Amino acid sequence: MPDDVKATDATALVTLDEFNALRRDLADGLAALADVARPLAARFAGINARLDALERRSAGVTIETQGAEISIPGALELAGAVRSIESTLRAPIVTEFDAKGRVKGARRAIEGAASASTIAALEARVAAIEARPTVRYEGTWKASTGYTPGAMVTDHGCTWIAKRATVTRPGSDPESWTLTAKGR
Repeated sequence: MPDDVKATDATALVTLDEFNALRRDLADGLAALADVARPLAARFAGINARLDALERRSAGVTIETQGAEISIPGALELAGAVRSIESTLRAPIVTEFDAKGRVKGARRAIEGAASASTIAALEARVAAIEARPTVRYEGTWKASTGYTPGAMVTDHGCTWIAKRATVTRPGSDPESWTLTAKGR
């Protein structure tokens, strides 16, 4: 079919060259859209995986020791962050076009859509939550053992949690230990 043959419909006359140019622009636009969406999807997948790990680590964590309850700080904050990311990931993607109708990018179709600074702030919050110590019981306090933040020990009938790395005896240094359950 010659290049100057025109196809007609009710709205426009287009040459084969124009049609092929439009097809190339569309293919380029779709490739650009994929290039925009792929790193965002990978970034959200990474954040989601980190949040899943945190949720498993702290979901419903309440430790009862001799009638006292200890809750892990940030559990509600973490649940809110997970819900926010889930709603963002489920929102449809809207394609943005330039003045010539070519694809210039994509964004999530939600109010208050996450900007790069919002995503960076969320990643910083996740990192801060990940850095919080996990409470783990390490038995009876021993003088020869060094304890890290989150270590739970018993000493003289009381239960203590280390606030920082320490080798001191619980009760002797209030900056290092928190009494969580008092014994007899």
